[in-house]
Amino acid sequence: MPPFTPASASTEGPYIFIAMPFGEPWSDAVHACIEQACEKLRSEGLALRWQRADEIARPGRITEQIIDAITTADVVIADISGINPNVIYELGYAHASGATLLLLSQNPGASPFDLRDLRQIRYQPERPEECLTELGLQLSAALGS
Repeated sequence: MPPFTPASASTEGPYIFIAMPFGEPWSDAVHACIEQACEKLRSEGLALRWQRADEIARPGRITEQIIDAITTADVVIADISGINPNVIYELGYAHASGATLLLLSQNPGASPFDLRDLRQIRYQPERPEECLTELGLQLSAALGS
């Protein structure tokens, strides 16, 4: 997917920000599943845009760009597996900003207390595609489509 600049494209339809660890053995496969769920909604006629922090391709301060992206997002999909500090920070900012949150986790029971009462889509790192149906349903509901 081509890079997206939230501030300059805010009227082009719903925007999804993806907060997740990079470089974990399972992260590329999970990211591909999230993109597949987004692509499915796009193929059904929704002018949907999405982006992960490492896909922001403009010069500048990374933290400011992430904050801009989260602030602009209609929905934030966060994979909280492993309780990555950056993801938790981004999730907290998204929560405070009022974005709709969709959480993915390999082990919801290991979530911090404050996240346990949020619905989490459980997946197995060896088979992340098994969460596609649930992710698609929750994403569709979050976007009101």
